[in-house]
Amino acid sequence: MMRTLFSFILLVLVHFDLSAQRQLSEVIILNEGYFNYLNNKIEIPVSVASYNPSSKEYKSLFEIPNARFASDLLVYEKSLWVAADQQLIEYDLSTRKIKQNLVIEGIRKIAISGNLLVVTRGEYNKTLDSYVQFYNLSDLSLRSTIPYNELPYTCENIIINGLHIYIAVNNGFDWGKEVGQILDINIVSLKLNKIIDLGEDGKNPENLVLNGQQLFSVNNKNFTGSSISKIELSDASVHTTNLPNIASLCGTSALVKDQIFYQESGKTEIGLYNTNQQTAQYFKDAQRTFYGMNFESVESKIYAGVTDFKTYGKVYIYDDSMNELAYFDAGVSPGNFAFVYQSATATENLSFFNFIQTQGTLSLDPNYSIHELKLFSQEGKLLLNLNEPGHTVQIGQLSPGVYSVFGTSTQKTYSQKLLIF
Repeated sequence: MMRTLFSFILLVLVHFDLSAQRQLSEVIILNEGYFNYLNNKIEIPVSVASYNPSSKEYKSLFEIPNARFASDLLVYEKSLWVAADQQLIEYDLSTRKIKQNLVIEGIRKIAISGNLLVVTRGEYNKTLDSYVQFYNLSDLSLRSTIPYNELPYTCENIIINGLHIYIAVNNGFDWGKEVGQILDINIVSLKLNKIIDLGEDGKNPENLVLNGQQLFSVNNKNFTGSSISKIELSDASVHTTNLPNIASLCGTSALVKDQIFYQESGKTEIGLYNTNQQTAQYFKDAQRTFYGMNFESVESKIYAGVTDFKTYGKVYIYDDSMNELAYFDAGVSPGNFAFVYQSATATENLSFFNFIQTQGTLSLDPNYSIHELKLFSQEGKLLLNLNEPGHTVQIGQLSPGVYSVFGTSTQKTYSQKLLIF
């Protein structure tokens, strides 16, 4: 049934989601340092550094004191967020100064949408009152939790897609009692829509990636085998593929276009999982063991960290076929990367009524200067391209989610978001 357009659109000024209109200006590296568990001493502190892809300059930004380890790094709008040991810290991306911080016991991963901050938690040998928490981004006040009696398992990665928050549940801090679940949470009510069971071969999910309307979890199982589960978001169906000859992945995996690259812990070979065909195979020998891996989509490059966990760290840069391009020295245990972009052209807010003429349609209005209109999914895939005045396309059947609209005039590019629910 056709939706009434004006009942489900939310207009906000949005940062560029169109790769051609963005330039990579900075790579932020989270160096996890070295904590000596034998003498209970921080030998090398957690630190954050910056790499300029144009000048090839690497520089340290700051250290995070009293953190035994770090677990996540996120750039959102004009802030840099770090989860380190028991700390959540917001830094100003320009000045590098602390804006907010909060003690959150067992903090693992973080995700942000609007004024909502989502946190997952887990701690060795300790039961927490909740493993999923929701905070107001503006002042870090606690908004809601999923209490222990509803979810008694530790959680890891988070994906926010439209009105859904997906969270990997692994119970990874309780050895031998691994769990394989995906939480589907309503982003408005912050209540569970459903719990998706990944089955026996999908236990211990340690990474989540989103490709279109399909969610993929990379699973450690019980550390004697690994797998990748495809979750079809339209009906929550699950298909799991066991990875050939892979025991444990432990964080080294990344979605690269329509493929997931992965590496077994302690090994140098790279495996490849095709998300369309749902097949896994050996890809190539990288000649080194990676600690963390992220894909940067604008320049289509892979950043991967190498370390001995005590004395050094290096970051290698690859193209999307894992051909080595460059490397640079980093701190000890570079495990997480975040990317900072700048717009290549000027942007302004675009009045929606410049190009919507009727309910449930998009069209170019010849009375305005916009000569091309593009609609992108949240993942950056081009869905519609209008370049003829008066031509109309239906959008009423789009799936719920967040979409980006870009309008181009002779001198400027404009952008807005569509939120369909």
